[in-house]
Amino acid sequence: MNKQEILTKFGANLKKYRKGKKLSQLDLANAAKTGISTISMAEIGKQDLTMKTLYKIAKALDIEPYKLLKFD
Repeated sequence: MNKQEILTKFGANLKKYRKGKKLSQLDLANAAKTGISTISMAEIGKQDLTMKTLYKIAKALDIEPYKLLKFD
């Protein structure tokens, strides 16, 4: 799996969990204390997140970080 495939699958997971919590991108960005563009770009596979940002997003979604990285 190459980097772009990982980013795309991560983005799909992020979107799935965000929508499952009924959060808008702005709601999640505010909860994670990050920018809406970070959330938006991550969801479309165009943003390579730091581990710190990944952790903040997972915490805001109330899930373990590994769930965002688990690709079926």
